Amino acid sequence: MKKLLFFLLLCTGSAFAQNLTGEKKAAKDAAVAFLKWYKTGYKGFEKYKLYSPVKPKSDGPPYTINWKNAEKHFAWIRANAPLFAEAFIKNEKLFFEYCNKAFKKYPDDEMPVGFDYERVMGTQEEVAYSINEWLKKGINWKVKMVNITQAEVSVWEKDAEGGWMSDKMLMVKESGKWKVALPPGMFGVPPFEKETN
Repeated sequence: MKKLLFFLLLCTGSAFAQNLTGEKKAAKDAAVAFLKWYKTGYKGFEKYKLYSPVKPKSDGPPYTINWKNAEKHFAWIRANAPLFAEAFIKNEKLFFEYCNKAFKKYPDDEMPVGFDYERVMGTQEEVAYSINEWLKKGINWKVKMVNITQAEVSVWEKDAEGGWMSDKMLMVKESGKWKVALPPGMFGVPPFEKETN
C-alpha cells in the first residue's frame, strides 16, 4: 500500500514538471532570459506616453492612442529589447487598436482600457515581484510546442487550495532565436483570447 501511495504521489507531482531538452529547453531558457532582462528593462516601456486625451489641454477622457509615440515605442523595442520578437510589435499594435476601440466605445471611462495595469507582465504589483514569482524555486516549467517556430511556455504552481495555477507566454523562433511574441500580460486577454496566436 505504501508503495502504491508513493507511486501516486510521484505521478501527481511530476504531472506538471517536464524534463526539458532541445527546442523546449531553448524556448524556456529564452523566456527566463527575457524575465531577468525585463526586471529592469520594463522602464523603457514607460518612456513614451502611448495614449492621450482627445481634447486639447485636458488630462482626462476621452482618450486616443498616440500613434506617433507608439511608433517611437516600437522603434525603441527594436533597438533596445532584442528578446521581443517582431511578432510582439505586431501584437502590441493589435492591442493598441483594441484599446482605441474601447476608448471610443466607453468615452467617459477615467481609467484607460489596457493601461490600468502593467501590460507585459499583466500585473498591478511591482514588476520585479511578478517576475520573481515566475523565477522562484519550486516552480514547474512546462513547454508545449505549437509548431516548430512557436512554443507556449508556462509555469505551474500549487495554490492555497491544492489546485494548480499557471501563467503562460508565447515564444516564437525568429532568425534562429526564441523570442517573446505574447508576454504573460497579453496572453489570453482581449484581443488575444485564443489559446495561441
